[in-house]
Amino acid sequence: MISKRTVFILGAGAHHPYGFPSGKELMGNVVDQLMRGIRDADLSLRTLPQRSGVNINVVQQKNIEKFIESLSQAGQASIDSFINSNQHMTGFDVIGKAGIAQAILNSEAKFLITRESNKDNKHDWFEYLFAKMCDGVSRSSDYFRDNKISFITFNYDRLLEHKFFNALKHSFNPENDQELLDMVRTIPIHHVYGSLGEYDPNSFGQINYWDRAFKSIQTIHEVIEEHSAAIKSAKKELEQAEKICLLGFGYHKENIELLDLSRVIEEVNINVVACRFGITDEEMRRVTLSNRIRERKLEIGKEGEDALNTLRNRQAFDS
Repeated sequence: MISKRTVFILGAGAHHPYGFPSGKELMGNVVDQLMRGIRDADLSLRTLPQRSGVNINVVQQKNIEKFIESLSQAGQASIDSFINSNQHMTGFDVIGKAGIAQAILNSEAKFLITRESNKDNKHDWFEYLFAKMCDGVSRSSDYFRDNKISFITFNYDRLLEHKFFNALKHSFNPENDQELLDMVRTIPIHHVYGSLGEYDPNSFGQINYWDRAFKSIQTIHEVIEEHSAAIKSAKKELEQAEKICLLGFGYHKENIELLDLSRVIEEVNINVVACRFGITDEEMRRVTLSNRIRERKLEIGKEGEDALNTLRNRQAFDS
């Protein structure tokens, strides 16, 4: 079990091994989904005034087409950065969120279809973590009492909740799914930019849920302006952390600042485990320098070391 307060900070890369898009890939996926919506009435954003009470002027065809054209040619690091840079454009926030909801729900649906093959995934860091959490735990009721772990995620999907649901279900075979669902909902999982809504196994991967799911997504300027409860909770977790691990994190400056991560890393009494799969030595040097993070405070994985191998080869756990 994990007996020291351990906080995992997850970026898009943490869910990439399970078929979910990276930040860059999500931009392309959103463009594809919005293009489908022009042809498919069930995915059409023009139905939002009737379905969700969105102002009809927001989802005019000219706005949707302009959004598609702009996003497909934008050089932004993520769609959230793109939306944040286009607050002045009519409808871009709603169109972007609806496109994200469709794209991510589509990824959830594909995960359900391929989950049998995912059991043998050689990059499955969650399975490795779950086994660590099960060590010494004999009953499901003791699982989250004994494991002092929480998650701060920049991902909109509910993959983490879904994997906990299935892993607990088949590991401990509780009497009913509702008991299990209640247990999963007690896991401290803080979605920094919102999510597709509260996890429910019946809505996970259901594309027809998109017209409600997009309402739970937030952009960075909304999170800041509204003094997001998720951010407050996430910062509290970090203040109390005894161990911190970054997985699939892109080290974007706005996300580091949002969590006040530079100060936290400086003040924490242990080194922070930092996965940096695909990030070069020079890029990592720039991250630490521009954010005033002392590199010796980080236990940095190798460039080719994915999330699973970062957990296996670094001191992410107390056992």
